[in-house]
Amino acid sequence: MKTSVALMVVFLGCSSAQRPEASIPAEGRPLWEQCSRAMNDWCHQQSQGDLSLDRDCEANTARAYAALRDDASRRQYVAAHHCSL
Repeated sequence: MKTSVALMVVFLGCSSAQRPEASIPAEGRPLWEQCSRAMNDWCHQQSQGDLSLDRDCEANTARAYAALRDDASRRQYVAAHHCSL
């Protein structure tokens, strides 16, 4: 019984976790949508097939992008992650 409750808590916790992309501010969303695929490809190259590293990279990239507060910084960030504008 304890195991079932513990598993339910784990599953509910995982399903309610917010995706990092959700925190991207509205003014940064168009550039994110334009460049997210290139940035994910960059992460795939960095992780060299390790799915865990790949997911971590994608989440870290989204969080770092979301923290940027001006267009110039966003453009510089996506360019550094192989998004050609």
